[in-house]
Amino acid sequence: MHNMVQDRANFWKEWLFPATILLLLALFFFRANHFQFPAHLHAWTQSDRYALAYGFLDNDFDFFHPATLNLKPKFPAAIPLENPQGITSVDLPLVEYLAAALMWLNGTPAPFIFRSLMLLIGLTGLILFFRLLRLLNLSYPLALLFLILAFAAPVFTYYLNGFIPSITAVSLLFAGLWQFLRYLRSNRRKYFIYSLIFLTLAALIRKPFVMALVAVMLSRIYFRWQQKKELRDELLSFLPALVIIGSYHTYNSYLTFNYGSLFISQLMTADSLAETCSLIGQAWNNWKVAYFSMPQWVVLATGLLLLVVTYKKPKASWFNQLLLIALLWLLASGAYLLVMAQQFPAHDYYFLDSFFVPLLLLSALGYSRIRLKITALKSSVSVVVALLAFWFLNSSYTIQKERYAFKSWDRTEITRLNFTNANILLDAAGLGAEEPVLVLDSYTTNVPLMLMQRRGYTVINTTRQNIAEAMEVDADWVVIQNRFLQSDVLRNYPGLASRLMPIANNGKIGLYRKQQIGTTNSFSRLTGLDWQRQLYSKDLSELSAVFSADTSNHCQRSNQEYITLTDSVFSLDSSSSKLISLRASVETESKVSRLFVVLDISDESGYHYYDSFSLQFFFESGTVDDTNIKLMMNIPDQAVEKKKIKAYLWNPDKHYLCFNDLKFSIIDYNNILFNPNINSYEEY
Repeated sequence: MHNMVQDRANFWKEWLFPATILLLLALFFFRANHFQFPAHLHAWTQSDRYALAYGFLDNDFDFFHPATLNLKPKFPAAIPLENPQGITSVDLPLVEYLAAALMWLNGTPAPFIFRSLMLLIGLTGLILFFRLLRLLNLSYPLALLFLILAFAAPVFTYYLNGFIPSITAVSLLFAGLWQFLRYLRSNRRKYFIYSLIFLTLAALIRKPFVMALVAVMLSRIYFRWQQKKELRDELLSFLPALVIIGSYHTYNSYLTFNYGSLFISQLMTADSLAETCSLIGQAWNNWKVAYFSMPQWVVLATGLLLLVVTYKKPKASWFNQLLLIALLWLLASGAYLLVMAQQFPAHDYYFLDSFFVPLLLLSALGYSRIRLKITALKSSVSVVVALLAFWFLNSSYTIQKERYAFKSWDRTEITRLNFTNANILLDAAGLGAEEPVLVLDSYTTNVPLMLMQRRGYTVINTTRQNIAEAMEVDADWVVIQNRFLQSDVLRNYPGLASRLMPIANNGKIGLYRKQQIGTTNSFSRLTGLDWQRQLYSKDLSELSAVFSADTSNHCQRSNQEYITLTDSVFSLDSSSSKLISLRASVETESKVSRLFVVLDISDESGYHYYDSFSLQFFFESGTVDDTNIKLMMNIPDQAVEKKKIKAYLWNPDKHYLCFNDLKFSIIDYNNILFNPNINSYEEY
């Protein structure tokens, strides 16, 4: 009976208690975003992984031909495809396949299913990391501290509830190291086999994790050679793992050759040593407190210092074997940083693929040298651990809130918002689910396509050449965001206005059919603005007070920074979309570097929404000729009742501007279909 009670107590202490802590933290951190479509930071990459699950649902779960909804791979096939299917090479998409199976069982490809699977895998990995720490002989408070440190590392927290495979690979790695340490301490071969399985899966799911497998292999070779023990058995155990990884890599190369790839598969080195150093510096400046917060860096550095101070001559022990593995892995991560230098400044999750685990492991090994035998000392350490854990969590939570905040320059997030429920518009227009669609200003490869629930093509950079090439693909239907229609599409390719027949519009996106119509469609006709109800408008005659009195032209007063377009309280219904529209013809003496339309909405309860749009692209020629500005910006649905809406032109450099025309409007926009018989739009 005593042993049974003791076993239950140990099970609670070593398994259930840390699991409960992690579950409560997950509920707190992810309660607001768990059901959200991939959004904000690195939504592009995350949505591509999510799109793989969509692909499995569409291709009857053909595991060996992973695909997304995008029919044009970033890296094309060796021979142009006659029948594009969106097939792509990719690291083993096991999690995406499981997510698709769960989506099929649930009857919907909802993002919370993918997020839940990732969260379950990540939390399980953290629990096994805790078990690894305990096997390292870390005291219970210090093991809990490292558990919280790993969870609260901002880069880990952010993707723990996301779609990036690095979290899965890290979790498998924790499992593999835990089993490997069990093998070293018990010499039971089954733990060694389990370890190899987990390490192999980690390397298959995320290729850089082959570094960990090789580090473990080299460590075993070194220590068994030092002990003058037989190497053959263990080397033969590593052989299947290496063969499996090599075989899948070969098959991936086959997919790349025959179908192309949406994912990077080549090295991204810098062109020179100076550029390498510059890129590493940029990565550190961009992400140093995203990798770990400052208090976490201090705790990690202290552990590394303890490791150096307490260093002893290596012996054939589990401690020194893990130490060698971590050092080899850290060295390999440095090499990985060099060969992928171009990726690190823009992608924080590359840190998860390289330095994250070896730094945790090395620091934990340092703290494992501390022995807490005095009760008073244990109590004091527990208090310090609790304070540090709270500091870690608070720092990470602050960073997570910042990452999920809307930013007006984030075109990926704006695109997601604009394409939400886009499938309803396409269905109403009679566009079949199997008909491919071309999106001319998508800013991601798969987000618009998933939200439209259609396969198709996307243009990321709207240069004239890219648009012209895209218009030649086999897709009769074109979708463009109203917000970027003039600034990013027609400005670069004016002739496009005579190749698009408007079909439908919901105030956020427009659906067009490709055809040579012979006349040039105006911006208003393409967007359907003239068929909508104006709730408020203002033109040049109503802005005379802001212009200089000593000129017949409507020119700004000297040193003028703002032109207010509206600053009033509005109470609008939410039955239809609301947006602001600006049309202006401007002359300037020089190239305008900074000029913005700003939308600032607030109320007395504390609600605040800020959006801005840079107009500098309209002034690229830098001449005094008329620059025609046409712009639509959407008002959030939750910001329509008794809100103060302030819109203004912000000219921070105080450029001298003269207006020949200007009209600002607040529009009540109802979904519309174009009727060619009456040459007009109709509501639906």
